[in-house]
Amino acid sequence: MSTKISITITSLLILLVVSLSIFLNNSFVFAVTESVSLSASVAGCGDDSIGVGESCDGADLGGASCVSQGYASGTLTCSSSCAFNTSSCVSATPVVSNSGGGGVVMLPTAMDVIFTGTTVPLAKIYILKDGQLAATIVALPDGKFTTTIRGVSPGFYNFGVYGEDVKKNRSTLLAFPIYVTNSAPTNIGDIVIKYDEFTVPSKPQTSTGYLIGDLNRDWHVNFLDFSIMKYWYTKYLPPKHIDLNNDKKVDLIDFSIMGYYWTG
Repeated sequence: MSTKISITITSLLILLVVSLSIFLNNSFVFAVTESVSLSASVAGCGDDSIGVGESCDGADLGGASCVSQGYASGTLTCSSSCAFNTSSCVSATPVVSNSGGGGVVMLPTAMDVIFTGTTVPLAKIYILKDGQLAATIVALPDGKFTTTIRGVSPGFYNFGVYGEDVKKNRSTLLAFPIYVTNSAPTNIGDIVIKYDEFTVPSKPQTSTGYLIGDLNRDWHVNFLDFSIMKYWYTKYLPPKHIDLNNDKKVDLIDFSIMGYYWTG
């Protein structure tokens, strides 16, 4: 919310005393005043730009959606306190069990995944879930950051974290393969993105002329390429252009390389 500061200055410009003696010997005092209003806006929650400690701001959701927050569909909005509002998001369809009892509705249990760490002051942190942007947050002036992805169904996920400093230099992607349980929130903590990990982003090409990580040759490195690499995950002797570090297998190192050259 932008804070408007208003100041009214009243100045006495003229004090004119005129003594008239026409017909009546009366004195008239004329006072002329002028009011000047000054206003200034202080940037903060409500300026439609994600700032320090904000998950979102107005229409700026940082690429997040109901799906990235663990819901099946719906419209994600931002609250007046610059936090995600999931009241219009739709949960996953309940699973009906036919194992006796006439069909019992089993509601899926969704949990929170909490990310905490430190990086360079005011860097923008990007959180990926299976290659898709799930959340963004701006680190505090002391470099600390924390954010939560809510409503994540139990299962195995490949989370990724990278940062972008105020000079638009980007860090390498940190990979976190995690199994989310339905018993307690999952904490991914002690994430550290150091100063020397931020490098000027570049887009080197392979010998064929395509971008590194562009597995389907469409001149983009995005979720389609991630899906192709996921198919070859842990398989031996994958195609050469899929094995990004040429070690004859697809593992988390290849996913990290793909994340670094991600174009979306």
